Amino acid sequence: MVLDLGISNTQLNDPNRGFSFNNDGPLDMRMDNINTKLTAETIINEYDENELSDIFFYYGEERNSRKIANSIVEFRKKKKIDSTKMLSDIIQKINKYKFKHPATRVFQALRIVINEELNELEEALKISLEILTKNARIVIVAFHSLEDKIIKNFFKKKTITKILMMTRKTFLELLQKNLLIPSSEEIKINPRSKSAKLRVAEKI
Repeated sequence: MVLDLGISNTQLNDPNRGFSFNNDGPLDMRMDNINTKLTAETIINEYDENELSDIFFYYGEERNSRKIANSIVEFRKKKKIDSTKMLSDIIQKINKYKFKHPATRVFQALRIVINEELNELEEALKISLEILTKNARIVIVAFHSLEDKIIKNFFKKKTITKILMMTRKTFLELLQKNLLIPSSEEIKINPRSKSAKLRVAEKI
């Protein structure tokens, strides 16, 4: 079983989906734009400053979460924020270019909340143990630390131990000591792979 947790290039490159700060488009960010009702536009324009700050901090690990939240609230008093460029411009007044685009963490946070990505990951991991047969392997590619932390803890919890053997519960065997990351050559070919982290385990 292979789980690639990254957003597809098709969605990312489509301005109408609102995932990218590189292309102007509506503040949407829904993976499933039919069944999911909550959009980034709703969050940005209707959530209060504390709620925005918490989302940016906990789901984007954004250090300037409170400053950005305050700027958003002040801006929307004058004009509705309804495009990715508008939001990105507000963020760039607080964050400056370093190794990542200034809006990366905020956009990540919004996408995670809207699509309940962390809950979906936890559910997928739980189901994987139920459907995988003995000696089957699960390969997971994560693209940010929140995802990788969930995967790491899940693998650690399910890794073979004497206690698990005694209780005869399903457990896993890790197939590498450390996570795998892309080489410099791969990053040159596919820059979006830079943050990828791969972990592998086998059902015993």
